[in-house]
Amino acid sequence: MKRLKVKNLKEQNYIDIVKLLKIGNYSRADLAYNLELSKASISVLVEDLINMGIVYEKCGGQSSSLGGKKPILLDINKNIGYFLAIHFRRELCHIAIVNLENEIIYEHKMEVVINKDYKITFNPIIKKIKDIISKHKDKRIFSLGISVPGKTGKKNNLLIDCMGILEWKNIPLKEYIEKSINIDVIIDRYACAMLTYNILEEMKKYMPIQTSSVYVYLSNWLGVSVSNNGKILYGTHDTAANYSHTIVTDSNYICSCGKKGCWESVASIKAFMKELQNKSNKYKDLTFDDIIKNYKNDDMVIDTYKNFLAYWVSIGIYNIVNTFDPEIIFIGGEMIYLGNDFINEIKNNIKNKFNSYDFLTEIKIVENFKEIEIHAAASIAIYDFYNNSLYKYLSAK
Repeated sequence: MKRLKVKNLKEQNYIDIVKLLKIGNYSRADLAYNLELSKASISVLVEDLINMGIVYEKCGGQSSSLGGKKPILLDINKNIGYFLAIHFRRELCHIAIVNLENEIIYEHKMEVVINKDYKITFNPIIKKIKDIISKHKDKRIFSLGISVPGKTGKKNNLLIDCMGILEWKNIPLKEYIEKSINIDVIIDRYACAMLTYNILEEMKKYMPIQTSSVYVYLSNWLGVSVSNNGKILYGTHDTAANYSHTIVTDSNYICSCGKKGCWESVASIKAFMKELQNKSNKYKDLTFDDIIKNYKNDDMVIDTYKNFLAYWVSIGIYNIVNTFDPEIIFIGGEMIYLGNDFINEIKNNIKNKFNSYDFLTEIKIVENFKEIEIHAAASIAIYDFYNNSLYKYLSAK
């Protein structure tokens, strides 16, 4: 087992103090008790954090039942630094500046023209980022978080692929943007970003996080991310929880990846629309948005999403539950616009039709997933700050 060096141990103590203060206001004595450190050690560490500017003293807390001097409570300076966020969704790009509490200070949305050359696609985005940085010179930007609809390599820092853009394979997007703006860039796939957002929300409640959770994105493509004890599971080759391309049927449904029988080939909006259009010419030239706006209550639409789509979605989610046994599954994506009957069919399938034991996993529908997306992109950078880079940024001259 690798032992922490004194310097690394001290940096970890800084991180633990700040993460504990994210839950609430504590005195030095409270911190010493919760972190099992001496009061003298806590006093030195807190003084360092105050000098760095991330911690400050606020009004006194309550005296003990025996009376005496009120303890001085500590809090986090949420505006010590800021983070850039990019939610990249192919033709649409949402950019924002947020503070340490993920509160939006500034945001901008722009349309993107997709080019085979990723540099040509991202150059206007980089230009806008530079403009934003220039207009906010008074703000200290720590890093940039980017969520992408594709697969990322956490070890080689490459964007391995991006949904629907065949030419984008193993591209050094992180390196290209970092060289252009001279700010650390952290890229992750969409489902991981959404789950990271929920992990940060959990960090406001307790420390350390000792729960497991899953985020499932249901749309034209499927995305799955899994966390355990507050950490995303990426796997040895960055392919952990790639459930969208696990085989669930031996039928001839062809997936976008070219294989037959992938979960995505039967449990995506594309699969739903194909099944519906095969049943009736009435739906041949319609989009999913058209179905939601004008045809959601058609008997054929209801039958298709209940007996086809909900069935296959449930199969995949049930497999995920059997593999990871999470406390909670978050479900988001455009598919939930089909309504409560669709969602309840999924829940009923998982809990009653497929299950032979007491189902304890909570299923939470993320109805405001669109609002969360930019915060999720920011969460990638904020999570890295709290868990890895806090001392690096705060001790920098």
